[in-house]
Amino acid sequence: MDLAAHANAEGHAWPSVATLADHAGCSERTVQRALAKLVQLGRLAVSKVAGIALGTSCVTTVELVGAPLRA
Repeated sequence: MDLAAHANAEGHAWPSVATLADHAGCSERTVQRALAKLVQLGRLAVSKVAGIALGTSCVTTVELVGAPLRA
């Protein structure tokens, strides 16, 4: 998943939904659904780290949870 490519050494990443959609070649809504599903499955933890709006989004930290996903 492209999200892992944006992660730092601690496993945190903060790419925008638009960036992920562009890299994946899909719509932003598809990315949102995929992220929500990963959270539901317990494979992704999303935590808000600042309440400052940047354009149309807020700053978030994303942490990949558990073993790496296999294709």
